[in-house]
Amino acid sequence: MTNAQITIGGKEVEIVYATAMTSGYGHKKVTVELMYDGNRKSFYATTNCMPAYDAANDLEGQEKYVAFYDLIDSKIEDEVAEWLEAL
Repeated sequence: MTNAQITIGGKEVEIVYATAMTSGYGHKKVTVELMYDGNRKSFYATTNCMPAYDAANDLEGQEKYVAFYDLIDSKIEDEVAEWLEAL
């Protein structure tokens, strides 16, 4: 199975893995591992959007990883952009 591809700042980035765990009542800490040009880095943020989390959690495989990424992409976009620029 190939990793899901997303475009960030014009660069094709792979979502290697994504997971979520409880971080308080009504909050989930979502962690995604991204890879670009052989370099991997994990990013995380917290969400309180439980309907979207529940929908994402019902998915499997790469679809689930992309859905988890979508939950936090706006919260990690600056950090991801800095990482990509530094490579």
